[in-house]
Amino acid sequence: MSRDSAEHGSMEEGHSASEKSYRDLAENLVVGVYKTDLRGNISYANEALADIFEFESPTAMMAKSLLAWCKNPDERDRIIELIKRSGKIEGMEIEFLTTSGKSKNLLLSASPEGNGMSGMIKDITDMRQLEQQLIQAQKLESLGTLASGIAHDFNNILGIIMGHSTMLEQVRSDPTKFSQSVEAITNASIRGASLVKQLLTFAGQTDAVFASIRINDIITEVTKLLQETFPKTITISTSLQKDQPWIVADPTQIHQVLLNLCINARDAMPKGGSLSISTGFLEGEPLKSKFPKATARRYVQIEVADTGIGMDEATRRRIFEPFFTTKGPGKGTGLGLALVFGIVENHGGLVGVETKLGVGTTFTVYLPVQERAPENSQPSRLVAQDVAGGSETLLLIEDEETLRELVKAVLVSKGYTVITAEDGKQGFEAFLRHQKEIAVVILDLGLPKLGGLEVYKRVREKDSKVKVILASGFIDPETKSEVYEAGVKHFVQKPYSPDDVLQRIRDVIDGDK
Repeated sequence: MSRDSAEHGSMEEGHSASEKSYRDLAENLVVGVYKTDLRGNISYANEALADIFEFESPTAMMAKSLLAWCKNPDERDRIIELIKRSGKIEGMEIEFLTTSGKSKNLLLSASPEGNGMSGMIKDITDMRQLEQQLIQAQKLESLGTLASGIAHDFNNILGIIMGHSTMLEQVRSDPTKFSQSVEAITNASIRGASLVKQLLTFAGQTDAVFASIRINDIITEVTKLLQETFPKTITISTSLQKDQPWIVADPTQIHQVLLNLCINARDAMPKGGSLSISTGFLEGEPLKSKFPKATARRYVQIEVADTGIGMDEATRRRIFEPFFTTKGPGKGTGLGLALVFGIVENHGGLVGVETKLGVGTTFTVYLPVQERAPENSQPSRLVAQDVAGGSETLLLIEDEETLRELVKAVLVSKGYTVITAEDGKQGFEAFLRHQKEIAVVILDLGLPKLGGLEVYKRVREKDSKVKVILASGFIDPETKSEVYEAGVKHFVQKPYSPDDVLQRIRDVIDGDK
């Protein structure tokens, strides 16, 4: 058997095993049954509920408050408010803590009964963990489908930089051509940095971080990536409504929704066609006839339309099911549209689809509008020449020699005294020698000999008040958690411009004044 065949078989086996595990978990959830008084104190519990919360028996749960085990105290108020408003709760996912302090994802249902309420609690913890693993696999699959286009785009970027770098010496005597080459190199570098940032965003295993965003900004970023990676036989166009209202969403997850819908559209057009993305916004009331769950006053509307092969009715009814796919073996997990549906639903949104065989498909996503625009949503930025310098002494620890010397030259030109080090061990030793002189340490996270986080911890042990700026291109979730726990407060994102560093230095130094 060839290596490719073996890998293909292994992928199929893994896919089948994952699907079976997911369905087994979904069909065999532990279901706890309870009754409480109006204050939430338990008057009845079955064995399953005791197992879920790790009590020895249902008797041990009597008279204890069910709501007291909510991990987030705010959830208690939300549950009470929902019951007061609608009289019942149907499948509300909440994080609870067990008697041992273990966190669990539980699905809560409740209905009024006599002088209290009764309901069920389903333990979906294992199912959610498996979902996250499958979702990550699907994200990486999405990136895999773009791999050749990404490689092509990076080669173009490098070609521009290398070509114009070669020309600089030849056109030095011609100010116009010299300036054009410098501008081309700068633009290509920015383009490359943007592409890397998008890839990290799409592939990241980051926690959901909700923020006030405008959907047009995300569509613009996604469209750039698609135009650089999709086949040239597919025409991509956008029609974005101006003055879009704000929505509260996790930008990374919305990126993923758009990427999945567009990849789906691309696969539906193997011989080429048109892909269009448009936005608008509409009142929630007219949507209620089509979507009974449409409770928001207004929605942002996103349409992703293709001129592909379309779907029959039987396929259309199943497209959001996990693991359902019309692609051949090894060509898809069947999680793309299921992920889209799950993300949109978690954002309080809605998804619709219209399709016709041989004509094409249009997916429409509705996301609730944030009713009040966020304050300071568009902070002003200083231009390069406005960034102040200083006379302080700085320690710069960076293993990339060219970048280290560049940043040092810029800092020195602004009046700073700069001590440099090329690895973590050398950097910490330099700190010990010049501890009393150093105002700020600029520290790369990925250093040889002694990692950046370890250097930070050792520096802080010697001086708990030392100011440190941590530089990194990407921090995985586990490291990010450790970084925050260690007390790091100041960051600069790579790739950065020297002006980014200059501004952050002044922010850190002047922050305590």
